[in-house]
Amino acid sequence: MSSSNNFFELAKTIQDTYSGGSLQGELYALEKLKSHIESQIKDVQDRISKTPVGKIMDNLTQSK
Repeated sequence: MSSSNNFFELAKTIQDTYSGGSLQGELYALEKLKSHIESQIKDVQDRISKTPVGKIMDNLTQSK
């Protein structure tokens, strides 16, 4: 029985380690995606601020 218990404990440890690594990989990918999206948002905001309407909107928000 002890040998069987050790096997199942080892199998659970391996499964938990794999799951933890998988979650870390998912978190890394999501953080990279978040960074990319934030960069794209900033780029669009910069382009908007260079348009005539964007300049008007900037003036309105700064005067408040």
